[in-house]
Amino acid sequence: MYIKVHVFPGSRDESFNKECDDLIIVHTKEPAEGNRANKRVIELITANYPGNAVRLVSGHQSPHKIFSIGD
Repeated sequence: MYIKVHVFPGSRDESFNKECDDLIIVHTKEPAEGNRANKRVIELITANYPGNAVRLVSGHQSPHKIFSIGD
């Protein structure tokens, strides 16, 4: 399953909002430097989809990302 994620790095508060089945809005405190925001987003997705492998497919340097969840 593929999901679209819109990331707001460097936010004051962290939030994980599932807008619909394939769109998630994530606010993270981590800055967009040194891949720190991407790693935190993967942690948040993994916490909300336990038991599934999470992989960043597209958008490594963009706020609009596509993740693969599952096998």
